[in-house]
Amino acid sequence: MKKLLFFFGFLFFISFIKSELTLNQELYFPEGTQYLTYSFVDAPNQLVYFVDDLWSMIEYTLEGKLYKFNMSTLELIDSLDLGIWGVGCGIFDNENNLAYFGSYDSPSRISKVDLNTFQVVGVLTLSTDSDGFESAQIDIENQKAYFLLSYPTQVIKIDLNTFQQEGDPLELNDEDSWGLVIDLENNILYVSGETENEDGYYSLIFKINLTDFTIIADLDLSEYDVYGACQGFLGVSKEFLYFGNYDYPFLVVKIDVETFSYDDALELEDYAWCVAAAIDENENIGYFVTEDPAIVRVDLDSFSFIDGEYLDGYSYSSTASFDFQYNYSFIPLAYAEIIKFDLTEFQQETEFLEPLFIRAQYILLDELNQTIYLLFESVEYMIIAKVDIESFQMIDYVILDYYDDIYVGDIDIQNGFLYYFIDDSGLLILKVDMFNLTNMEYVSILPSGYVDDAVYNPNNNILYVSYYFDLAEIPLFVILSCPDLNILLAIYIEGEIYNFQFDYSTGYIYSYFEYWETEEEEYYLIKINPSNLDIEDYINITSYDISTMSLDQANQRMYFGTEIELIKNQEEKLEDSMFSEICSIDLYYMEMISCQEISGVYYFTDSFIDGDGNFGFFFTEFYDYEIEEPITAVFQLDLIQDTIELDVLDEYFGWPFGIFDPTTNFYYLTAWRNYPVPLAQFSIEEPLVPKVRLLGCNSLFSKFECYWFKIENDEQLQYQINYGFNWTIIEDPVLIDVFDIRYQEFNSSFYPNITGNEEYLIQIRACNLTLNECGKPSSIYDLITRIDSVKNYDLDGYYDYIDIFWDYPDVEIIEGIPNLDHYEVSIQKETDPPSTISIDDPSATSFQVDELEFGYTYYVSMWACSTEECEDEYEEKGEVVSSSISTGFPNVNSFNCVVSDVLVIDCSWLKPSTSGTPSYYTFTYEATTKEDSDTYYPNSTNQSFRANFQVEEYKINVSGCNSNDFCGLISTVNVTTERLQPPLIKQSISQIEEIKLIFTELTQGRNYLISSNNGTNWQNFTTLYSNETDMIGTLSPLSGNYEYLVSIRGCTDSSCGVDYLGLPTSPISISPKLGNVMITCVPLLYGFYCDWEPLELSIGLRGYSLSFNSSSKCLSIFETSYSKTELFGGANYEISIFASADSNCNYNEYSGTNTTLSITTSRLPPPLINQSISKIEEIEIIFTPQYQEKIKDYLVSINNGIDWQKFTTIQSNGNEMIGTISPLAGNVKYIVSIKTCTDPNCESEYLGLASSPVSITPKLGNISSFNCNATICGFDCDWEALELSTGLKGYSLSYNSTPICLPPSTTSYSVVDKLFGGANYEISIFASADSNCNYNEYSGLASTLSLTTLPLSAPTINQSISKIEEIEIIFTKLTLAKTYLVSINNGIDWQKFTTIQSNGNEMIGTISPLAGNVEYLVSIRGCTDTNCKSGYLGLASSPIPITPKLGNISSFNCNPISCGFDCDWEALELSTGLKGYSLSFNSTPICLPPSTTNYPFDSLIGKANYEISIFASADSNCNYNEYSGLASTLSLKTLPLSAPTINQSISKIEEIEIIFTKLTQAETYLVSIDNRINWQNFTTIQSNGNEMIGTIKPLAGNVEYLVSIRGCTDSSCETQSLGLASSPVSITPKLGNMSSINCNATICGFECDWEALELSTGLKGYSLSYNSINVCLSAAMTSYSVFNLLGDTYYQISIFASADWRCEESDLSGLPIYTSVTTLPAPVETASDSSKDKVISLSVVVPVVVIALIVVLVILIRKSKKNKKENN
Repeated sequence: MKKLLFFFGFLFFISFIKSELTLNQELYFPEGTQYLTYSFVDAPNQLVYFVDDLWSMIEYTLEGKLYKFNMSTLELIDSLDLGIWGVGCGIFDNENNLAYFGSYDSPSRISKVDLNTFQVVGVLTLSTDSDGFESAQIDIENQKAYFLLSYPTQVIKIDLNTFQQEGDPLELNDEDSWGLVIDLENNILYVSGETENEDGYYSLIFKINLTDFTIIADLDLSEYDVYGACQGFLGVSKEFLYFGNYDYPFLVVKIDVETFSYDDALELEDYAWCVAAAIDENENIGYFVTEDPAIVRVDLDSFSFIDGEYLDGYSYSSTASFDFQYNYSFIPLAYAEIIKFDLTEFQQETEFLEPLFIRAQYILLDELNQTIYLLFESVEYMIIAKVDIESFQMIDYVILDYYDDIYVGDIDIQNGFLYYFIDDSGLLILKVDMFNLTNMEYVSILPSGYVDDAVYNPNNNILYVSYYFDLAEIPLFVILSCPDLNILLAIYIEGEIYNFQFDYSTGYIYSYFEYWETEEEEYYLIKINPSNLDIEDYINITSYDISTMSLDQANQRMYFGTEIELIKNQEEKLEDSMFSEICSIDLYYMEMISCQEISGVYYFTDSFIDGDGNFGFFFTEFYDYEIEEPITAVFQLDLIQDTIELDVLDEYFGWPFGIFDPTTNFYYLTAWRNYPVPLAQFSIEEPLVPKVRLLGCNSLFSKFECYWFKIENDEQLQYQINYGFNWTIIEDPVLIDVFDIRYQEFNSSFYPNITGNEEYLIQIRACNLTLNECGKPSSIYDLITRIDSVKNYDLDGYYDYIDIFWDYPDVEIIEGIPNLDHYEVSIQKETDPPSTISIDDPSATSFQVDELEFGYTYYVSMWACSTEECEDEYEEKGEVVSSSISTGFPNVNSFNCVVSDVLVIDCSWLKPSTSGTPSYYTFTYEATTKEDSDTYYPNSTNQSFRANFQVEEYKINVSGCNSNDFCGLISTVNVTTERLQPPLIKQSISQIEEIKLIFTELTQGRNYLISSNNGTNWQNFTTLYSNETDMIGTLSPLSGNYEYLVSIRGCTDSSCGVDYLGLPTSPISISPKLGNVMITCVPLLYGFYCDWEPLELSIGLRGYSLSFNSSSKCLSIFETSYSKTELFGGANYEISIFASADSNCNYNEYSGTNTTLSITTSRLPPPLINQSISKIEEIEIIFTPQYQEKIKDYLVSINNGIDWQKFTTIQSNGNEMIGTISPLAGNVKYIVSIKTCTDPNCESEYLGLASSPVSITPKLGNISSFNCNATICGFDCDWEALELSTGLKGYSLSYNSTPICLPPSTTSYSVVDKLFGGANYEISIFASADSNCNYNEYSGLASTLSLTTLPLSAPTINQSISKIEEIEIIFTKLTLAKTYLVSINNGIDWQKFTTIQSNGNEMIGTISPLAGNVEYLVSIRGCTDTNCKSGYLGLASSPIPITPKLGNISSFNCNPISCGFDCDWEALELSTGLKGYSLSFNSTPICLPPSTTNYPFDSLIGKANYEISIFASADSNCNYNEYSGLASTLSLKTLPLSAPTINQSISKIEEIEIIFTKLTQAETYLVSIDNRINWQNFTTIQSNGNEMIGTIKPLAGNVEYLVSIRGCTDSSCETQSLGLASSPVSITPKLGNMSSINCNATICGFECDWEALELSTGLKGYSLSYNSINVCLSAAMTSYSVFNLLGDTYYQISIFASADWRCEESDLSGLPIYTSVTTLPAPVETASDSSKDKVISLSVVVPVVVIALIVVLVILIRKSKKNKKENN
């Protein structure tokens, strides 16, 4: 919704936050059928169709509809929007089931409907100059259609196959066309129309040949007096053509087709206006339907009238359709009825459709039962609809059998009736039962007249009626009793009364009264006492054209909307000569309060004031030329805020009106023009803001004394005043009077900071503290003329004196007020009497009062004096300004500080030696050599603090301070803190690889450190915690059985910095225990095997003590396993081990804890050889023991059982045993057998059986001591000869898969200068059992080693240079190097240099591009080939760190903008180390984030030169350092400040107001009124959101000024700061208002004089008016006299300065001022009475009442529906 704000007659566009009118719910009344214009029957499908032409009776364009009904039941099946407007005709293609409809709008359109799908399948639009179809015919066989166009009169041919116009239209030369008849057999089309001759309009028939589409004949029926031919048909024989004409009475005209001539006419005198015709070819009967509505049938054989029947319906007909198969006609009446007429019985069957709810006319509200009654003025009938408010649904309606205008109505809730007054029908009342709408009657009370208004008074059950009685030609005020509606009283009144407003609170009736007893009509607002019909008061409102009035019962005001015509005596009202107003009248005094002018003309259609008198709402309708639609709007009056807001209601755009329910605060809105008709419920959000009305203010020197009314008592109110600066709370306002029944009067005085001789806008408002909401201020102007107080009064207090400071008061006021003479000061020490000091220098602005006492409060007052003695408070003495201040204090006494606990210092002192006591003390301390200080403000005489540093001297100060925050002399002491003492170690405990200490906790200790090496290194405890009394700390892991010298110390800070360390304890010796051994044991045959992990922290380890059963073994610290095999098989053994701190493996206090496990030995069974394996110079036998529990050991024989020996090694492998025999000669065959032993010594008696021998050959041995040394591009290897070399055949040596066969005697081999330098080589050698050195199963294993041949040496880096995104390396040249590689990531990845070049003995290489400000670790190596294959790589140099610089900014571009620039650049591609961009303009740097690539800046000076530079910074603060990029720099000149946009220019009285957009960079603005020649400051200028409002005054009225604006970027508006100027706009101020007019009465006249306008350049004349006479006076005149008037007569005189030569009022004229005189009487005449009784009088006219009652008896009619129709 669009919002507009009106304030004091000027128009502003705003968007406000909250509307007080809130839509709650709405309903739309049923649309009903509208105007049924066309009908056709689909008999085979038992369907009948009707077209609803929505356009015809609704006064704006809406879509036409097609309705589909069941032909038998007339039940509605479906409806379809046709997509066209104003349907004028239609045709039915029954073969294809298609229908075509022609519109009645421009351009004309044809809608095509598929009746099978019931959808619009096409719309054809004709040329733009076509305007409406009247009739149509179809040729189904040829698929052609012919449409008759009304303007221009043409026949249009349509090809239905293509649905396009075929050929040009056929022009007709008639004035209007009506109907078409087609002869398909002869291909002829007949057109009926009319043409004009000298006698009027006559029928004209055209005959058209459809073959060539030409007119072949026309027939003028004027000589036969046939008017307006209409629809017709061909006879059965096709010999005659029959037309019914649109005339009264109507004729059936018979045309001879062959001769195309008039044959005969049948006049049907009882029927008129034929609208449809059809022929029953079976009976040769013609049927004609008339508009009345009626249906007539004619025998075509005899051409005679058969009969006719008037149809019983509410409205007329415009069409009909016929079904001669079932013998029915369907006649739609225009509004809501379809008549199904039985042609056989010739009688009707009526179906009433849903009524047409249009034109909401009158609304009534039943507040008690919460129902609404809405009267609709439909087209041929009226409807009363009943709406239930709770459900907000229509619950009932009734159609009235009487149709006429009803403009007045009221509701009688007590008796349950609605009263509607029928216009222009006498005093005829429709009385309707509210609870049964069908129960109604018409009560005729007086004949011949009309009702102006009526109001029901529930207090006395009386209906008051303002009635004009035609028979007597007099207006009456009639009182009727309810509900019988009898006349109780009729009063003659001297005019007509409109717009009754009943005041339920006072019982008065207010009305708008047109007074007839003067030469010119006068209008009054009158106040009527309903008990006696006396007019108790009135006010003349003749000058207001009132359209609506609303009573504000809460505030006893009447508000009305009006439009004012500024140009008098002019036949036409021009829009620019009109304006609207909303005015208010105080009903207590019957005085006009104010009128608020609204720019533009608005006719107010309805209004209401809410029940609490907070808001008023005035509804209006105006035409919006932008959207080309009427708009409904509501002017919302905030009666508290005194503002008017316009709220556009888009949904309700046609003549809005409604009714207000004060019991619920709901307003119900409807609209006369809307379709469908809405009913909307709005709630009024009542503000809980109190109301206040400022009466006036008096001025006493610089003090205001104001009086105001408070409306409604509210204890939560707070009053505030504003006199031009800010809002101030009014403390303790005084209630001084209670005014009538509404107001309480308050007053209060204020001391604002103001100057004399100035006009001030004083505002007072009331605020609700609970809601935290304030009302709109009430305003008044006042004049300050007294001497003012001194300004900016201030005091400073010192030890024994006070300085007073002030600024001059505003003393140069107006003539007659004395100037400043001197100042006087009053000073008072606490309760001592005051003394007065005179300051004789009136120009002084400071003064010192000395010789005061320490520490006292002094009360100092000061005032300005305008005379020497300065006694008169109101004339000679300015307002007293007062303040108090205290003097300072001397040093404190007995100031002392002591260290109470290492760092804690306690200080105390006594208050200074003075009678006063300081308000507080300032206590500060500061370390002498370190940074440690703080300030306290104690109220007592002691203070403690904890210092940060040990053994540090602190300087401590204290001084007393008074309430003015002035502190006295400082007292100082110095104190040195102490050193933190060592804690006391209470207990030291040795634990497994750790020590635990228990020591005392220090009160100032914040942490503790421990040293385990006699105080050399200090560290935190591993764990540290406090119990209730001590600290407990542990240190781990430590070596067991190792002596540690342990000390501890405290820290006064948790960080344990150097400055916070306490003294250490004396070292104590502590040894932790050894760790526990983690042992694992497995059983062996007749024994076990154990191994364990060595202790990690084993400095103090002396050995391992391993025990099994009762045996123990002391093992060395280097042993990690132990096995025992000479035990009993299958026996349990308990094995334990501990780490011993004793060299004999004894247990002591530092030994580790015993680790114990159990194991059981196994027995050995006889072996079964599963596998024999040849190994290097040994044989491995894998066998399965049998009967293991009896076997103690094994013996083996390698020579087929001759000699037995124990296995060299034997071990268990699961269920198998693996025994080896070595050393043996390789490549020699051995015959091997095994036997078992059942005792450890393998005595012969314990030996087992030997296994079957197997043949096994061991492998040759591995090469021992194989060693190779790298040489440059080669190597040198040697090895020892095999010791067991019986089967050796040679040595096979290989390097990188290249084998060499060497003789058995060889023990060295060298390769020189044949390999790659710096290349990796794998060299292997094995002893071969093959003479060709091939490898076979008996060859030895290869011994392999890797080496790298000596590479090139590493180059020496001589210099590294950081450049822009690259690194330059200068290094020594290598003689053998073919090229070089470089690594930038600490030798991980290698690459070639980006560029490399030789420079003498050095090489220079670069690597780029690299990320700037990123550290790279750079190494170099040479290559002995150009491709740097791995075999040719030299040694790498040690890495060095190098950081490249950031890149330079590319594409840096800046464009000047208004007061600034807009720069952009490309982001750095390699931006890893980028920290930001440093952008500078004229040395002003700005640090921008790394992601920034654009920066606009508009806070500079316009038209100034700036040098702008930017560089990529490697610093997070955008400072320049060695890794930052180079700066890119450019120069530009900023554009000047842009021109402001003038949004609105307002002409005011001798001034112009300009509303323009605010410029961000503008410090101030200049204005030119002479097309930018001269520039000046605005007279006043203020900010309003995004806009500025500036005024220029004083200016000559009615003079055109070309106004431009420009901004300035500084307040002085120097040339360089000037912005661009706006395009000039033409503005003409209004003329000034007349300052005064003085008129004196003369005999039968008066004489007036006035002051000429000071700014009168555009003055054209003065318009002086008295009563209704206007006089145009020249601009040079300043006086005027009038004679020949009536003596002793009151005249109201007004004058205004006119901008028009004819002295007519215009927008540029000044406002009128008013005065009045009463002319002196002529000596011979008697003065006439000018009292109110002259103007208005009411008297009882008894004869009139008697006549009226007689007439009532004669003409009283109780009409019913049946009687009305009979009368018709």
